[in-house]
Amino acid sequence: MKGRTLLIGFKENRGNILHVKTLEVVCFGIEHIVPFFEADVTLDVRVVDFQHETGLVVADIIRYVSEPIPAYTVSEELKNQILSIQSMKFRDINTLKIMKLAAGKRESKLITPVVLTQQVMEDMFLSDIIEVSEGKSEENEYSSPVEEPVLPAPFPVKYHKQKITIPIKELRFIFGGVAFDYYFKQQGRSIEVKIFNDVIREEFDAVKNYFRNLLKTKQIQVFLEIAYRGDEIETIEAQSPEISKIKREDIESVRFEFVNDIRKAKFFSDIDKNLFTPEEFCNSFDEMKKATSLFYNDPSALFSDLLGIKDAKHYKHLSYLSSLHAHDMMKLRFVLKPVSFIFLVKGNTRFHFVWETLDTEEATWVWHSGKSREELKRTLAKIEDVINVVKVQGKLAYINTSDDMFRRIIHDYSDIVEGFVKWKYELDSVLV
Repeated sequence: MKGRTLLIGFKENRGNILHVKTLEVVCFGIEHIVPFFEADVTLDVRVVDFQHETGLVVADIIRYVSEPIPAYTVSEELKNQILSIQSMKFRDINTLKIMKLAAGKRESKLITPVVLTQQVMEDMFLSDIIEVSEGKSEENEYSSPVEEPVLPAPFPVKYHKQKITIPIKELRFIFGGVAFDYYFKQQGRSIEVKIFNDVIREEFDAVKNYFRNLLKTKQIQVFLEIAYRGDEIETIEAQSPEISKIKREDIESVRFEFVNDIRKAKFFSDIDKNLFTPEEFCNSFDEMKKATSLFYNDPSALFSDLLGIKDAKHYKHLSYLSSLHAHDMMKLRFVLKPVSFIFLVKGNTRFHFVWETLDTEEATWVWHSGKSREELKRTLAKIEDVINVVKVQGKLAYINTSDDMFRRIIHDYSDIVEGFVKWKYELDSVLV
């Protein structure tokens, strides 16, 4: 909810948040300022923080409007978040403004001389006079009229529209939108600008480069509407046609791009490890961890996506091996270069480790092992050493020195269907 804009409509002694949840004025911490709204007042607020444990929202007031809250349709996700709000605090509030709006067309009588007089006397250390004067008539010679302070007329609000372009790499994906820092020359400083879209979550920041492909551009257009009061910026409203295009179904496209980059081995160029479990692979470094947690609740689901790439050269072979894999005995293992998998297959007399690549024209490698857990662990450790040898010295260095516990099954690519049938027949004759 952080960064989201909400509308709160106040009437009488209640505040209504986007027609979803109504709270007493006391829950907004303004009962000492305006305990009762005689007229409709709507506050446009931006959430600064949300404490899930207590349901407390800390917000900034962006705009004060003397009208009822308009009809508003909210997503189910936002509705559930609003229902969890128990109280709200505003970091800053224009006391005089909200009092006058709450009083409607009448002149506000909410700032009383008594309160102001007592405050002035306390500031001047004259509280003793209150005690001495107690019981005397307000019309006696010691009393003096109290005038309401004359406030300077506020500067009129001026609006300025501006179009800018921002590189996608400079965007920060936040909950409910994107943000970026923009330098305003007149203010001589950078100010954070936010563009809202309910679909976006802060986890998208880990894969924001993929949105360039999704949006077919390296930068977005941003239309700003800036409200100035004097030389100060009061509010900034931002819209972007590119950010507005992002829909829930588009996230699947981003996930596909992410999986496709793994397929092309674009990750982990500086990592020496070769053999990964699903958890080890997804936690290899922070960016990978954030990206996989965005798309997958279970790291194994990433491997399922890789195995399910239908245009991969060995799609049928991997699908068949996946159906044979002993999931109850060993987690599927992933090899980064070449992108490939190691399966464990139960035979009648022994177990078998099978190494199959995703796209490269490599033979299927098979190692045989005894059925005890100790032998399985030793064989798997040996396979990891073999992969290291192949990586450094090439596959022939191992093939020429291999023992009887190792077999290769050559792929026949002359006819895809017939080639798979031949491969399957030869594999089945080995996995006994």
